[in-house]
Amino acid sequence: MNAKIEPSRVEPNYYEVRVKGTFLKNMDFRNYPFDTQQVTVEVEGFETVDKLVFVPDTAASGYDSLINVPGWNLGETEQSVIVHQYPDQSYSRYIFSFDIQRAALSAFLKTIFPVVIITTIAMLAFWMSPTNFPPRIGLAASTLLAAVAAHLAAASQLPPIGYLTLMDKVMIVAYALFLNNLVSMVLQMRLVDHKKEEQAAKVNARMRKLMPVIIGVILTVLVPFDLRVV
Repeated sequence: MNAKIEPSRVEPNYYEVRVKGTFLKNMDFRNYPFDTQQVTVEVEGFETVDKLVFVPDTAASGYDSLINVPGWNLGETEQSVIVHQYPDQSYSRYIFSFDIQRAALSAFLKTIFPVVIITTIAMLAFWMSPTNFPPRIGLAASTLLAAVAAHLAAASQLPPIGYLTLMDKVMIVAYALFLNNLVSMVLQMRLVDHKKEEQAAKVNARMRKLMPVIIGVILTVLVPFDLRVV
């Protein structure tokens, strides 16, 4: 924390200060872009618990009704006082916390929805003739690049993290569908080169029917994996 503390009211058994600064906290982004984060302000006394114990002023505590965090919805506040124990001493600690949640509709429209549209456009290649390779390949390549760009744009909003987010899992499903699409095109191209257009059409139909299976299998594996539902 890098903060500036300005005492504004000091009375017997009452101490009020204005604190300005940047507060740091470990956050869990597993459910990004639909994550909820808990913000806490923790104050610990310099005197031991036998000399100083905090008592919350519940009537005058909270956040300003005019506060606005763009892209986030503010939740209810909570207050508590705990005894923080060190190896040699114990100190009273006051904790003020509240939840902030990303606006679900905005998060969906800015992250998930573009990927869904891009992937849907790419999958339209399955309804094109197996002999129309140039437009099919062009459609698959351009939409794949667009999907990667959307993924990178979403990931750039997060700090470096060592686990998969919900957005990452959605992208893995999209990449699997792109792979299925490209493999299907290669197989059909080889069959058409050998004058086997009917078999190419059958391969196209089979790979098209495989899409919901791919989605179901990957979601079954990934959704429970390292995902915390809030």
